[in-house]
Formats: sequence, C-alpha cells, structure tokens
Amino acid sequence: MTYPPVWLPMSSKQGRPACVVTRSAWNMALTPGNRLAEAIAARRRVCAYLEVRFERLTVGEQVHGDDIVRVTEPMAGRGRYHREDRIAGVDGLVTTLPDAPLMVLGADCCLVAVFDRAGRGIGVVHAGWRGTAKSITAKLVSRVAALAGCAVTDLQAVVSPCARACCYEVGQDVVDAFEDAGVARTAFLRRDNTWYLDVQQANIEQLIAAGVPENAIESAGVCTICSDGYHSYRRTGNTARQHALVAAIRHVQV
Repeated sequence: MTYPPVWLPMSSKQGRPACVVTRSAWNMALTPGNRLAEAIAARRRVCAYLEVRFERLTVGEQVHGDDIVRVTEPMAGRGRYHREDRIAGVDGLVTTLPDAPLMVLGADCCLVAVFDRAGRGIGVVHAGWRGTAKSITAKLVSRVAALAGCAVTDLQAVVSPCARACCYEVGQDVVDAFEDAGVARTAFLRRDNTWYLDVQQANIEQLIAAGVPENAIESAGVCTICSDGYHSYRRTGNTARQHALVAAIRHVQV
C-alpha cells in the first residue's frame, strides 16, 4: 500500500501550534549506515511542510528515561545535522520559542506532543515502555501547562502510531516495572499466557489522568508493528530507520 509521507493531525490544520508525524516513506534517523543526506533532506521537507525553519530544528538524545529539558534560544537547532550535537540525556523537549521545531523519533515507541491552544508553549516526548512506566507523558503535561501559564484543560495532545497490544509482546519484567512505579496496568492484555502492552493507550491514559480533556487528544489508532505505514523495529529488526513527530509554534500567521 502507498501512504502519504506524513500524517497531519486535525488539530494542526490551522492555528499557531502544529505538529506532523512522518511515515515510512521518509527515514528521519541520522543513524550510521543510513544515507544521511536523505535523512537531512527529509527533515528539511518536514520543516517546510510546517512552515518553520530547519536551522532551528531541535533534537534530544533519547535514552529511554523521563528527563525533559526546556529549549532556549542558544539550544535551538541542536541535533538537526549530527547525532553528536543532540541535547544529551533527555527524552523530552519543551519550549515557548516560535519557529523552533522540536523533534522526537521512534520505530515502535510512542511519540507525544502537547501544546496549549494559543501557542504559548509546546512540548514533545519519546515514550518507550520504560519512559511510559516513568510517567514521562504525565510529566510533559505539567511542564507545558506551567510553561504556557495555562490550565491543563486548555491543552491539546497528539499521540503517534506505536506498538499496540495486538502485536507488542512483553515480558513479566515490563509488567513489574509498571507496578513498581505505581502506573496503572490497564494498557496490558493477557493472551495465551503472554503479556501484551498497548503503549499508545498507556500514554493516552496518562494524558487524561493529568487533566487533558479526552476530546482534545488525537491519535492515529495505528500499531506500527502490523502496519507498514510506519517504521517498526519489532516488525523488521532494523534499528536504523525511524519516523518522527515534529511540533512547533509557528511564527507565521495562519
């Protein structure tokens, strides 16, 4: 099946804050062994699509943790060309800067954007099962609300395609990690004596529990493992190719 190169959530079709999720037609990862020029060109295309500057595209290291950093003017643009220049040790980025797109990457992990309707603050996180167990998405909601100076009920969220319970088999250690952290196990499914985890549902539940209205959360409802529209490590075994969620406060008036 042929897919468009990006998914543009309805919440991004108008207004100042916007985000886009790329599909498998474009590889966004600057992984050794990839054709890096093609990945950089794809990053440029996404920024052009959002009408923001590629020179200010900012990327974190993504270490499966729960640290979130505020991107200030001197940090804007880090990681756009080189992996070594990424903001170290973080899985989340927040900012109030206009025209400073934030990017997170995944190939089964959940990518989440949170922003206030007026475009005063925006944030993104990379949430694999470890980050989800550490409640990184709930922490993102608090950070963006504080940064934007708004109530959490004024926030909107976009949740990317990721591994879901139809396909994502996990071990007892993953279940235990959620229990030990006091995170609800409602996103787990037990089938044929095997645990399956819906990473998308787990992060949607964190958004709702943190106060984001359910009708302000948009997700594609797609599992990356059984859909060839997005990159998937579980499906292909390829760690070098990733899709991305890019979010920004657009400087242009739309």
